[in-house]
Amino acid sequence: MIQISTFIGILACFFITTLLSEKYYQKHPVQTRLLKMILYIMLYMFILLTVVVLFPQCFIILVYGSVIMASYFNIYNRHRKIPGEVEA
Repeated sequence: MIQISTFIGILACFFITTLLSEKYYQKHPVQTRLLKMILYIMLYMFILLTVVVLFPQCFIILVYGSVIMASYFNIYNRHRKIPGEVEA
């Protein structure tokens, strides 16, 4: 059962990461290609999983790290330009 404090922490982590990523991408255009971003995410998740396998008490790092990665990727996709797409 998830504790209320963990749930609130995850929500706060998601919104803070989303706000910071949004501000970053408003100032800097997206230059990373989608394939490269997916490879970065795979490497990031591999590192997180390795840490959790080696130190099981660090499971909360996997949870928070996954939330940070998901919110960052969400903002990345929102600001990424797709070839042939017409801006509204």
